[in-house]
Amino acid sequence: MEADILKPKKAYKTSKQLTVNSKQETSLNKAQQDNQNAAIFLSQFIGTSFGPKGLSKLRFNEHGDVFILQDCKTMLEKADFKHPVATMMRDLAKSLHAKWGDGSAAGVLLACSLIDRGFELAEKGIHPSKIVEGYSIARDESLSFLEKIKVNSSRDDIRKLILTFFSSKLEQEEAAHLTNVVCSAVSKLFRAGEFDAEMVKIIAKSGSSVFGSSVLSGMAVEAEVLSGRMPISISDARIAIVEELLDVRKTKFSSQVQIDSPKFLGALQNQEDIMVREQVKPIIDCGANALLTHKGIEEPALSMLVDAKILAVRRIGMIDLKRIAKASGATIVHSTKELTTSCLGSAASVQQKPLGDKKFIFIDDCKDPRAVSLILKSPFQRSANYLEELAMRALKIVGNFMKNPVLVAGGGAPEFALYEDLQKHALKFSGREQIAIQTFAEAMLSLVETLAKNCGMNPIDAITQFASLSKNGLPQINASSKLVEYPNGETVELLSMKKGAIASATEVANTILHVGNVYPARQVQPRQESEPDYP
Repeated sequence: MEADILKPKKAYKTSKQLTVNSKQETSLNKAQQDNQNAAIFLSQFIGTSFGPKGLSKLRFNEHGDVFILQDCKTMLEKADFKHPVATMMRDLAKSLHAKWGDGSAAGVLLACSLIDRGFELAEKGIHPSKIVEGYSIARDESLSFLEKIKVNSSRDDIRKLILTFFSSKLEQEEAAHLTNVVCSAVSKLFRAGEFDAEMVKIIAKSGSSVFGSSVLSGMAVEAEVLSGRMPISISDARIAIVEELLDVRKTKFSSQVQIDSPKFLGALQNQEDIMVREQVKPIIDCGANALLTHKGIEEPALSMLVDAKILAVRRIGMIDLKRIAKASGATIVHSTKELTTSCLGSAASVQQKPLGDKKFIFIDDCKDPRAVSLILKSPFQRSANYLEELAMRALKIVGNFMKNPVLVAGGGAPEFALYEDLQKHALKFSGREQIAIQTFAEAMLSLVETLAKNCGMNPIDAITQFASLSKNGLPQINASSKLVEYPNGETVELLSMKKGAIASATEVANTILHVGNVYPARQVQPRQESEPDYP
């Protein structure tokens, strides 16, 4: 079906491959039929993966590599569909993914449903401009009505929010464990309602189950102790962080020194030792037993640090040094001359340990960390990378919650509530906009039906139960695939994300419905080298 629908057609000359039923008479032109069929295909392609019980996609390439895809944005990217509608849906998923961290599947499915149903109205004789006008009215009413059904929220709801997100991507037990890990990291970072996701370093490694994932009350960096003669583990660490190079300073200009006597060579070497000693002495004097630098540590500074039994690590990235400083309470200094006791950070331990196939420096058990590390584990590196992406998205969701801590019940509750409201709102209009608003409501209802179907429920029975329970509250499908009333289900989503998905999906659908014809760009033939540059 991909080959028939989502591959580009030359100038769209034929329509037999594009229509669902080529024998059926239609008033749509070939481009409109093609766009409608593409929307139908994409809806079926993404629909089976929607919700907490959605199915994954297995993709393989010509090299035999196998990929398990569980995210709408990734599915559309890896599928590499060439159709313009597919391209717009991929951009929609990327936009929602980048801004909110979630909601891409709901946005794409809503847009595809609006396109399909909109072209059905156009086929019945309603002009696309009237359909777009009705969709715009329905969108504005939806955004307004969502404000009426928002639920009270507090910082305690962060766990519900993260669990809702993970439950739609992972198995229930794995989702619960990762939720605890991420919530533990988030709780350590809250300072007067502020949250900086950059202060959470995520390390994903293979070789263990998901349940081996944990949060480190400090920082872990991929590095190793500079010398085998240094200690690889120290307790009650006093950490100094320096930017400069520990070596004889070189001038910006090249120079030559002419030595006429061996005694001058010894004097030169003594002078270099004195200069290096002046660099290392403040480190020893301030009481540091761990040194982390952004640049290098060269001889003879290395020998002096070994003699002082100081654990030293060099060439750590600045972002990691800033995180370590936040975690340990240290102050980053440019030169060792600026070091004082007050500049030192503290940690219960600093040690070198293997993680996966690499060596890491673990700065652990900081007293009041303002930066932490998430250690995520999975049997395979590919799945570990997927967990890393999910954790980053979960942190983005938390950041958006901190900016606007307003929630709505999830599990199909807002979509069904919008369906009922839009059905009533449509009666306020007497023109053809009324039909378009009702169609918008039906597109909302299709999301609930898809969610119920993927959870193993009968869609008709589920909608009937939704209608019955909605008289008393907000019914929703919980993570156990049962229909309950909020807050019993504890499934919540960001109000801002829900609004963003509806607004973006409507905009994309309106844009495609306004398209009357489609044609590929003319390919410009490369100019022959023999052709002159002038006419």
